[in-house]
Amino acid sequence: MKFNYSLDDMRCFCAVAQYGSFKQASTALEIPLSTLSRRVAKLEEDLAIRLLNRDAHRVQLTHSGQRYYQRSASLFEELEDVAVCLQQDKTQAKGTIRISAPVNFGVHVLAQHFNAFLIEYPDIHLDLRLSNQNIDIEEEAIDIAFRVGDHNAVHWIGRHLTNIRFVIVNNNPIVIHPNNRKVIH
Repeated sequence: MKFNYSLDDMRCFCAVAQYGSFKQASTALEIPLSTLSRRVAKLEEDLAIRLLNRDAHRVQLTHSGQRYYQRSASLFEELEDVAVCLQQDKTQAKGTIRISAPVNFGVHVLAQHFNAFLIEYPDIHLDLRLSNQNIDIEEEAIDIAFRVGDHNAVHWIGRHLTNIRFVIVNNNPIVIHPNNRKVIH
């Protein structure tokens, strides 16, 4: 047997069962009492089962209504939990950012910025790949790549961040950062 009913109608029934009253359920759902009554009646019709006994003063669940409510109420609680989680994901930054950078640039220039970032966004994990090799940013699923030299990935957005000068002294390369801090390689 194929059932054809609305989750909205099911939610209306669960609210009536939860509150034990059409009036309180209509207030909680913020829908007119007549609409709520019509939707619950439609659900009962679609299921071909009487879920509620109604009289002028009260609403009581039938045996089938009790079973139906016990099984379906948890579905709406779960849906509510999912919605709350999605809202938190929307408003709270979390996840992993994969970053590639040259070793010295990462250690001496970026580290302080990464530390400040992690303090501000504790639910974000930085997956740092420090290497002097230009790794394949697509193959390694890199989100941000810091590179020394020209930008060569045509479908990635690149922008110039800073100038770095290299000087060789006693066969040891020294990087001079624009604010005149020396970084020895």
